[in-house]
Amino acid sequence: MSNWKWALLSTIFKSAKKGDGTAQAVARARHAETIWPVAPTQKRLFEDPYAKHLYAGSAVTAQVIRWLGPKAVGLLSNFQAGLQQSLAGRTAEFDNQVRAAIQAGCKQYVILGAGYDTRGLRLGLPQDVNIFEVDQPKVQGQKRAKLSSIPGLTIPSNVHFVAMDFNTDNIAELASHPSYNPGAPTVFTLEGVTPYIPKNATGSTLATAATISGPGSHFLLSYMPQDFWDAPEKCGDVDEIRKLKWLTENLASEPLISGWDAAELAETMQTNGFTVERDVSLPELSGDYFVPAGRPVPEEQMVIVDRFVTAVKK
Repeated sequence: MSNWKWALLSTIFKSAKKGDGTAQAVARARHAETIWPVAPTQKRLFEDPYAKHLYAGSAVTAQVIRWLGPKAVGLLSNFQAGLQQSLAGRTAEFDNQVRAAIQAGCKQYVILGAGYDTRGLRLGLPQDVNIFEVDQPKVQGQKRAKLSSIPGLTIPSNVHFVAMDFNTDNIAELASHPSYNPGAPTVFTLEGVTPYIPKNATGSTLATAATISGPGSHFLLSYMPQDFWDAPEKCGDVDEIRKLKWLTENLASEPLISGWDAAELAETMQTNGFTVERDVSLPELSGDYFVPAGRPVPEEQMVIVDRFVTAVKK
């Protein structure tokens, strides 16, 4: 890993405790979007005031961006710049789809593999929508400790933390939570998780979600295309993809193990109760979010290492 352009990301992974390395990297991407300097004709996709508290090296990120301004992108290769925009676009997409699901009548929001997700704090969701953050006890404990150190932050009473490893545990246990209604329309998010778990774990999670939620429920998930393994040249620079695989496996101890073909995933979701209505990646997100913000993603940065699905239970 001698390429200096990976230095900041490597620092985050190296400093991360086992189990939260990728969660810290995603928090860094949200922080970068929040403080990125934009021209008067441009907009940020979102703001996350909590992200800087959730990963190591946030002060360095802030200094680099403030010192260099837009030139900070010069620290990144086209692939890395595209990866940053893919993560920022993913956040905007899930923010938008969660809001849309709740406006459509969902009364519960379940964040599976919540990591350092902050939507329960920053989206201003209605107080009558119960939010359930589900994650491994260790990662959840680290997150709650970080949140408790933020001056003036009070966790809303409708946010519930449920310690569970859904790779091995059954999320049906959610139905026994005193604030959970298994018959209510519910929006589930499974963001940045499927590449790290076996495919059968994704399938069983979908099936269980369908049994503990009512008609009109939404399931949002991100996935890596199978081309990431089989034809990486279709996703971006092959050498950069190799480095990303190395980072997640050797520094974060979170190896990438599962990719999906779009048709295969749609069939799996259909079999387990959810019909795919939207499946997009960075090219579509550029048109939906970056172009209206005055920041179209350059063609050379159009990496496709993540796709984003919205599916509905009829």
